[in-house]
Amino acid sequence: IDSLRAWPVVDARNKHPNMSLTQIARHVGGISRSGVTAVLKRYASTNDPLVRKGQPRATRRKLTADQAKEIIDYTELHPFASLTTIKTGLGLNVSHSTITRRLREVGLNTHRPARKPRLTVAHKEERLLFCNQRLDELFDWNRVFFSDESTVSTSQEKGVDWVRRYRGKRYEEQNLRKTSASGRVSVHVWGGMTILGPTKLVRITGRLTAQKYVMQILSRHVKPFFAKPENRCMIFQQDNSPVHRANHTQNYLERNHVPVMKWPVCSPDLSPIENYWQALKRKVGNVRFEGGTAESKQDQLWNTIKTAWEELAAEGSHQLIQRYYAGMGARIQACKEARGGSTRY
Repeated sequence: IDSLRAWPVVDARNKHPNMSLTQIARHVGGISRSGVTAVLKRYASTNDPLVRKGQPRATRRKLTADQAKEIIDYTELHPFASLTTIKTGLGLNVSHSTITRRLREVGLNTHRPARKPRLTVAHKEERLLFCNQRLDELFDWNRVFFSDESTVSTSQEKGVDWVRRYRGKRYEEQNLRKTSASGRVSVHVWGGMTILGPTKLVRITGRLTAQKYVMQILSRHVKPFFAKPENRCMIFQQDNSPVHRANHTQNYLERNHVPVMKWPVCSPDLSPIENYWQALKRKVGNVRFEGGTAESKQDQLWNTIKTAWEELAAEGSHQLIQRYYAGMGARIQACKEARGGSTRY
């Protein structure tokens, strides 16, 4: 019997001493009459209705039911609060382990937070308007040519890793995460996709400017696509990076009759090509290249990326991409339900 039922049993008995065991069981729910009896008996002898490992406590419980509820309420309101902050904020004279134990009893465990762009009120309003418009007009997402830039690096691992090991085995070989002091290289690429599959992958060397974007990408890969009669119903999607918003870029697209979708700021979760980049990076894996110059390592990484891109297409990425397109309605609906806030995508 967990704390979600044990403590309400105690509260019910304290507030309504004339309530029968059967009535308490019905009032709390999810507990039998015999379970109520066991909880009350345990509480009477140990001041704790929960079963503990080892011997029963001889002293009074460190936290009252009200204090335990305050901890839960405070944590729900401040999910990033440290144990010290919770303890200080509520004026508690208990250990960190006691607070942690109470939180775990109700399922409030420690997890890595999802990372999403910071959204202002204006951003959320713009995203919500965008989603409402697309839902109202029953927009056909199969008409969209999604595009984006991405950076692929050697040693893809980021953030905190966890290892399952025995106590005292921290420094054994199989439990170590090897790191490199130097030698990490990255390659910047551009790619796109339509309902029919991915475009050609383009390597971007040096800093991407509006002039380079027009010359190396738009003129060679986007303009020819939209010049074909069968693609005149399509619409081009790009995010709001400065290169994409530059007058040079906008004028080029307008002169060459490339229709561009107005895209809300800070909205990578609305574009399925972000998911395709993740599939590519998983395919590339945590590669390392020993020896040679940084330039030669970048060339090796580019060859690895290009091969992974081609293998994805050969292995059926068309079906994967079609699933992305089929899920666009749900993606937009999720953003609407979040009132323009972040989604799980």
